[in-house]
Amino acid sequence: MKILSAHWHDLDVTEKVKQFMMGDMISVPIGNGLFGNDPAPEQKKNLTVVYEVDGKVEVSVTGEGDVLNIPEKKSKLDRLGIFYSDNGVAEKQNMVQASLNRIKVAAKDKCDVVVSSWRPIANCPFRTYISPMQNQGHLNQVTQIVQCLLNAEKIGNYKYVSFLEHDVLYPEGYFDYSDFEEGAVLTNMNYIGLSKEGWQPSLTQQDSPLHQMTMHFKEAKEHFLRLWRKAIVINHNILEPKELKSLTRKTEHPSAHVFLGEGLHFTNHYNIYSKEDIREEEKYWGNKENYSYIFPLPIEQNPQEQSLPPENNIVELSREKMLNRQAPKLPEDKSIDI
Repeated sequence: MKILSAHWHDLDVTEKVKQFMMGDMISVPIGNGLFGNDPAPEQKKNLTVVYEVDGKVEVSVTGEGDVLNIPEKKSKLDRLGIFYSDNGVAEKQNMVQASLNRIKVAAKDKCDVVVSSWRPIANCPFRTYISPMQNQGHLNQVTQIVQCLLNAEKIGNYKYVSFLEHDVLYPEGYFDYSDFEEGAVLTNMNYIGLSKEGWQPSLTQQDSPLHQMTMHFKEAKEHFLRLWRKAIVINHNILEPKELKSLTRKTEHPSAHVFLGEGLHFTNHYNIYSKEDIREEEKYWGNKENYSYIFPLPIEQNPQEQSLPPENNIVELSREKMLNRQAPKLPEDKSIDI
């Protein structure tokens, strides 16, 4: 996509709008604060963007207070994933990138994905919205989920929505679930843990975490808007829907829930994996050392500048090779075409 021109009322903001591009898309709320100038005080203004996509020139008109979403073509997919992250600290960046790249592989031609993050994510392959809040707590998580749900209505007519969290690696086939009835939530129960010590396939309790759940879009919207109103008052809620019928499934390959370290975990389910059963190898994911780059190094070992591994190698790249900027040679059966 190429931005040809952009005007906020009669003010030329072409170069400013170009800065909002993430890949081949833009998603940003529109207002005077965005452009630093009010060209028509006390008047309702529009942002008019002329852009080229796939060789065709399109025009988008977005009113003040609305969200610019281009390209404007509605998705034909009926499955959505929403990825929400509190990526405000550097220690989480490698994990966020690894999770997004695994989702990109799993979702290709099957599921659209939208993102809500605290900070912009470099080379994010999906439409991204910046969270209006950056505070720890359930209110912030629910706000980010609602932000994704409400914006997603403008880009597609979705039947289902899956909840994706940045400390989880999602396998191929994750979005290959069967249709299911309304009034139910579908949870994948094939998930394992990953810590610095290794793979943790045994669970001390069988939870149904939100990061493995899929709901009907309409019911998800109702559920999280209701939670949002409660969270405004008490900032604490059980996010998983308890009022719906519980259905379960098991993906062919397990999701991997990663524990980055104390104070860096995203959900409260990180402590359900047995520390008595820790393994070096996992049949689908491989050796734990392939994921060592995900975990933050102690401060005294942490180099001043770290570059993320190339997108197409991020799953199989060790921290040592990442710091040396040497991409590993992947076995044919584990290569990733993104």
